[in-house]
Amino acid sequence: MPVKNQQLHGIFELINQRLTFMEDVAFFKGTNDRAVEDLTREKLVLEKAQRDAEKAGLDRDSITHFFSGTDECGQGYSIWIF
Repeated sequence: MPVKNQQLHGIFELINQRLTFMEDVAFFKGTNDRAVEDLTREKLVLEKAQRDAEKAGLDRDSITHFFSGTDECGQGYSIWIF
């Protein structure tokens, strides 16, 4: 497999892994009476993702949109579950 394809495969594996955490996070928040939205935590995660993206040569805006979107999906899922 060419290097670029290996890198893309790795990125998509990480995306899939992140998305699979939604259910665990939703159940944790629901069973521990935690707020669905945690702006402080979201800000920390986003800032780290942006730094990591820049180090890897990825577009900061794309990463921002991706993480914002996955956060919104996770919150929607949490609300739907509980």
